[in-house]
Amino acid sequence: ESTLLSIGGGALGLLFAASTCLAQMYTVTDLGTVHIGDNASSTARGINESGQVVGESSSTENGYSTHAFRTAPNRPNNPVTDDFGPSAYSATAINSSGQVVGYFSADTVHNHAYRTAPNRRLNPATDDLGTLHLDAGRYDGSFAHGINDSGQVVGVSYGMSIQHAFRTAPNRSINPETDDLGRLPGDFAYSEAYGINSSGQVVGYFATDTVPGHAF
Repeated sequence: ESTLLSIGGGALGLLFAASTCLAQMYTVTDLGTVHIGDNASSTARGINESGQVVGESSSTENGYSTHAFRTAPNRPNNPVTDDFGPSAYSATAINSSGQVVGYFSADTVHNHAYRTAPNRRLNPATDDLGTLHLDAGRYDGSFAHGINDSGQVVGVSYGMSIQHAFRTAPNRSINPETDDLGRLPGDFAYSEAYGINSSGQVVGYFATDTVPGHAF
C-alpha cells in the first residue's frame, strides 16, 4: 500500500511539473481594438508568418460600427495605422506579403469581397473583387475567406437564393467565366470556399436538399 501511494504521489508530482512547464511555453497578448471607448471589442480572424493579425473591431458607442484591421508584426492594434475604415466590415485572412481579404460595403445594399495591396489599407476603387453575377441587379454580393501567397482569393458569391464558391486568378478580380467553382445539382444547392494553399487547392463545404453540408 505504501508503495502504491508513493508511485501515485510521484505521478501527481510529474503531472504538476509538466503542467507548470506547459504553462510557461506561451504568452497571451491583448490586441485591443481600433475603436476608442468602453464599448469596443475585437475578434482576430487570421495571422501570417510575420505575426500580422487581421480581424474586426466593433463598438456600440454612438451607434453600432464594425471596422476591419491589420496589425503591424507582433504588435497590438494601433487605431491610427491599422483601421481599414467604416466601409470595411471584416478582414478574414492575410498572406505573407501583407495582402488582406475580407468584405466591405460596396453600396447601401451589396457587400463585396476585397483584396488589399501588400500592407495597404482598403481602397474600394482598386481592391473590389466584384462577384460571379449570379443574381445581377437584385442582391449580388460576395465574401472573401482565404488568400494564398500568390494572391489567389477564395470565398463565396451569392444572390437572393443561390451561392457558389469561387477562386480567383493571382491578384485578379472575380471572373465569372473562369472562377466559379460551381455546386452539385439539386434543389437548395450551394457551396462556399474557406481556404486555399500555395498549389491552388481549395477547401470549403457544399450542400443540397439531400446532402446537409459536406466538406470538399
